[in-house]
Amino acid sequence: SKLCVLFAKLLQEQAINPNLQDVDGNTPLHHAVLQVAPMFVYDLAQHTRCNPYLANNKQQTAISLAYQLKDIASNAKIADDLRVIINILNMAMDKTTYTD
Repeated sequence: SKLCVLFAKLLQEQAINPNLQDVDGNTPLHHAVLQVAPMFVYDLAQHTRCNPYLANNKQQTAISLAYQLKDIASNAKIADDLRVIINILNMAMDKTTYTD
């Protein structure tokens, strides 16, 4: 979507904090998972300041949320996209450091 493209551009320009949380504690990474947007998840996960370990108010990290959504996916395409998202997030979590 246009919003995802704009957000990715702002991230590249270091204009926004990728770890900002909304009133529910969701970060942009949580929202990308909720939108089942693998490319947006990838863009966020590549950002050095993105913390994939942040939990929302329900104590869900982005990856735990992706697993939950995969388990209830309504069709094979969504389930496949969520598998891709889970792989991306696993790679992001393998990074040993991120910078605040």
